[in-house]
Amino acid sequence: MLATAVLNPSLGAWADQTDRCKVVTLGVLAQAVAVMGSTLVLALALQAESDESSWLALAAFTSFSILEKLGTALSDVAVKREWAPRLFQGERLKRTNSLMSQIDLFSEMLGPFIAGLLITPSLGLLPSEVVGFLAVGFLNVLSFPPQLLLLRRIYAARAEQLQPLKAAEVQRKANPLAPKGGAWSTWFHHPSGIQFLGLSYSLLYLTVLSPHGAFLTAHLAQRRVPSYQLTLLRGAGALLGVLGLLAHPRACER
Repeated sequence: MLATAVLNPSLGAWADQTDRCKVVTLGVLAQAVAVMGSTLVLALALQAESDESSWLALAAFTSFSILEKLGTALSDVAVKREWAPRLFQGERLKRTNSLMSQIDLFSEMLGPFIAGLLITPSLGLLPSEVVGFLAVGFLNVLSFPPQLLLLRRIYAARAEQLQPLKAAEVQRKANPLAPKGGAWSTWFHHPSGIQFLGLSYSLLYLTVLSPHGAFLTAHLAQRRVPSYQLTLLRGAGALLGVLGLLAHPRACER
């Protein structure tokens, strides 16, 4: 998180001035390399016996994780936060964002469940945990070519709407605090109490109730809860998110 927080502003400034097709291509390729590298490191770490090998594996895995986060910032985040507002307006933009969120949550629900089944040797689907990790990594890598193909086709069809920002606009975005000082003041003085909502949501990341369940999953894994049960827990959380997204439009109508 610290590395991406430091590097993301510079990376974003570069992406704003660069051809959008090149940006998403590099982002997807970075994610693919990170997934392949992380899979290999995990497979080797599971068979390593020395402490030195464990530390080297941790350093390599951390490096690949940083690369994956930076790739995500270039591709997935850019598509949702920049491409969608440029290509759609009004109600269509709302529906598009809602659909992308539903796809994300369905992926969070099905992906961990399938992965948990594959890396649980006791279920008999694969001969060992190492083979399961390799299979999960291989399936993940297979998802990148169609993703890149679809993004490049979208760009080819709407290239005139996805041009890089002008130099003046990039300069304005370079310092996010200065031009948005008024927004921070509005947020701080808003009478609805949204300040407490934002802070409480941020603090959830430091508890077992964190939105992506990292702490709770790690705790249950240390208690030797089977992998497939952990994936059922994560999947149930994602399913509730999907149901919330589906119920939100009808709730607003009432």
